[in-house]
Amino acid sequence: MNIEAAASILAKIKPARRKRERYRQRDEMQHRVIPLLPADDRDKFERAMNRHFRL
Repeated sequence: MNIEAAASILAKIKPARRKRERYRQRDEMQHRVIPLLPADDRDKFERAMNRHFRL
């Protein structure tokens, strides 16, 4: 999986209203997507996730 595919998955997810649910969504994405990314793209995607979920 490349960073563009991972970013498109992230763009399709609408963050939940409650902070607890946003953390749950982010954790689920971390376990599903980050292990599939190349090592040099993992940090970039994790920062994008934190911005997307406003954490």
